[in-house]
Amino acid sequence: APPKHLKLFIPANSSKTAVMQLLMENDGRGIMFETEGDTLADMLKQDYGNFSDVLRKAFHHEPVSYYRRANNEDVKINNPCLSVVLSGTQDQLFKLIPSIDNGLFSRFCFYVLESNAPFKNPFDSDKHEWGFYFNVLADKFLSMYKKLEARSYPLQFNVLPTNKELFVQLFDKSKTELRGIADDLDGTVNRMGLICYRIAMVLTIIRQIDYLDGDEVTCSDMDFNNAVIITWQLMNYSLYVYEQLVPLKPSKVEKYSIAKQEQIKAVCECYNSGMIFTDIAQQVLGNATLAPRAFRWVRDFCKNKRA
Repeated sequence: APPKHLKLFIPANSSKTAVMQLLMENDGRGIMFETEGDTLADMLKQDYGNFSDVLRKAFHHEPVSYYRRANNEDVKINNPCLSVVLSGTQDQLFKLIPSIDNGLFSRFCFYVLESNAPFKNPFDSDKHEWGFYFNVLADKFLSMYKKLEARSYPLQFNVLPTNKELFVQLFDKSKTELRGIADDLDGTVNRMGLICYRIAMVLTIIRQIDYLDGDEVTCSDMDFNNAVIITWQLMNYSLYVYEQLVPLKPSKVEKYSIAKQEQIKAVCECYNSGMIFTDIAQQVLGNATLAPRAFRWVRDFCKNKRA
């Protein structure tokens, strides 16, 4: 029998069957890491390489399988663990996710970087230590992984009762707010809840790895709050990308009264400062239920989108 292809990194430039085969031969685990997002986008456009469904299922660790009669291939991965890390331009993003209808949009976390005006000094001596720094971190996380992998039973992750209530309240409020803006953002909120929970798990285990006692671990208030803050920022980036994917013709602010123009200006200032739409509506318009109006004004009039 031919040897297995033991690979941590799975090339995005692979056919669907190749991706499935590599996942199966590596215990269902793998990472796609591409510096050019269109490497994956171009592959998903091909009939033989469209593994978009694999990406969507792997996000939830749902079983993926295929059967090919020609070579009697029967492949099934019960619990796929696949991470995808991409960088690229806005144009490459639109090629990868041309719309939010197929579900890929809600399964990605986005981070938008602003361009750098000054030229960076390539001779900066501080950068010479980065390799050593990241190697130390790599050894630390490898040690964590081995310690968890060596356990006979998996850890049970718990959240404090007060934080459970807060978690539900926060995402219920967010879902209500975004539903007033667009019905197709429901999936984004649902999966952001899952992402928030996963971030809390990661922060908890990093903090408590040296103090594990028993088969349970409880998320602290600090780690829970940090997970929520990170997720809320990711939610803002998702809204930013959504605004680009659903473009509308810009409106002219001059057609409004002077008072309303001042409100629009205040809404843009609040949005660029990082406030969420319900808070913007409450502060500027005096009513949190007017969040959809605040969103439309941001979409139509705010030139400097936060990023």
